[in-house]
Amino acid sequence: MVTIGFIKGLFLGTMASCFTFIVYYGMFTPPVRNIVPVGQLQANIYRPLAQRAALKKNGNCIVVLQLQGFLMFSCMPNVLAAMNELLSQSQQNGNSELPHFLVVHLRHVTAVDYSAAYGFLAMRRAVKALENWSLVFCDLPANVEVVLFRTNCLTPADQFFVHSSLNAAMEDCEKRLLEFVNVTAPRNSIGDSLDTDGQRALAIALTGILEPLLPPAEYEAGNSFADAVTELAQHWQVRRCEANEAVWSAGNAANFIAIVSQGRFYTTKETQKLKSVVEHAEVGAVLGYLAFCTHRDRNCTLVALTDGELLTMSWAVFEQLRATRPYLVHALMLAFITRSATEYEFHCNLTGLAM
Repeated sequence: MVTIGFIKGLFLGTMASCFTFIVYYGMFTPPVRNIVPVGQLQANIYRPLAQRAALKKNGNCIVVLQLQGFLMFSCMPNVLAAMNELLSQSQQNGNSELPHFLVVHLRHVTAVDYSAAYGFLAMRRAVKALENWSLVFCDLPANVEVVLFRTNCLTPADQFFVHSSLNAAMEDCEKRLLEFVNVTAPRNSIGDSLDTDGQRALAIALTGILEPLLPPAEYEAGNSFADAVTELAQHWQVRRCEANEAVWSAGNAANFIAIVSQGRFYTTKETQKLKSVVEHAEVGAVLGYLAFCTHRDRNCTLVALTDGELLTMSWAVFEQLRATRPYLVHALMLAFITRSATEYEFHCNLTGLAM
């Protein structure tokens, strides 16, 4: 009798523990941390206005699903339901011919039970069944990555779609999307007539800004933009930078503006709590214009991520150019204002990267 009672008690205790475990992790800890609305998140990389406009127009091509907690079989139906909702929203509002990406963010996932692997396999099959869709994983904890590879939810062939951070995943997806829609600057029609990296960088910065301001009498039709860029390039100085070199620091006087002509740079901003990267800058990025135009000190630090070159213009040259070629300075100022308005909306979207 004692033996039978002990076995029954052990069985009931085990069942109660399993039930409590399933209820606690499957119901009380929501597996879906956040469903990022379509088109509401972008990578913190500087892009020309034409590319920003293209990403805004086709933002529904990239959707983000953020998961959290301990994932096991009882919570995977909720995950798949959230995925289906995202896919449905994107398909309703998008162009099916463009590449689409489902980004699964796993930074806040503590562990994945092998019993939950079927859910990720179902996710993989669902995305693969859709035309022009790719499944992207990012911020995988080491223990989660092991489970996904052992259960074939991920394979070595998927390495191109596994990223170290949400920002890296967004940057790669945006790059693939922009390559498909062929939004590049300078345009091919003027690219052949621009000889130097500096001229091409200026073309990227001023495409869509400079053309309406050109006096038609001064330039031949069809080649005015390239001629104006070539002329404007003569007023900039080339500054070569080595990797990890600080171009300027927060608190420095803003006595020049800069445009990236080679390499990659990034800006950082320090607060009392942390030091964070604000934005990555590539060719065509206009940097430091707000402090330059308002005669204020720099509010961030600019650092070269790789060896590169900057085009710089001092206040003296800027004033001289304004006296001799006012429409070129007008184009620069308009580019700054347009850029500032776009940056405000862009940085609002960046808040999601901290989630």
